[in-house]
Amino acid sequence: MEVFFKNILAILYQYYNQGATKSIAYNCTLSGLLIVIYLNIMTIAVMLDFKLIYLEDKSRIYKYIVFFVIFAPVFLTLRKKYPEKEIEKHQPNLNYKLFIFLFFMYVIFSFILFVIAVKNK
Repeated sequence: MEVFFKNILAILYQYYNQGATKSIAYNCTLSGLLIVIYLNIMTIAVMLDFKLIYLEDKSRIYKYIVFFVIFAPVFLTLRKKYPEKEIEKHQPNLNYKLFIFLFFMYVIFSFILFVIAVKNK
């Protein structure tokens, strides 16, 4: 599983290491992976009718703080487990263009499933 995530991170790093995101490529890579992971977790939670915190009547600041508290530990764990130098050096054995296309198709598919799950509940 570690090699799988390292391949994903290496290819996403190559993608973000161009243009305007070149200076923050590593952070964008980790954030992009976490967004997809959280989207999938939230889809499963909605399907299972699991409500950890009900945030509808809370202020925007409170929602940001809750998101940060949930997001930060996982982000920092990924950052420690997969350092930037290790991701830069890793050479994935996957086709770059095909993988990026499949990854973004997976993101779109995950988002559609999330919307369907929310509408059905």
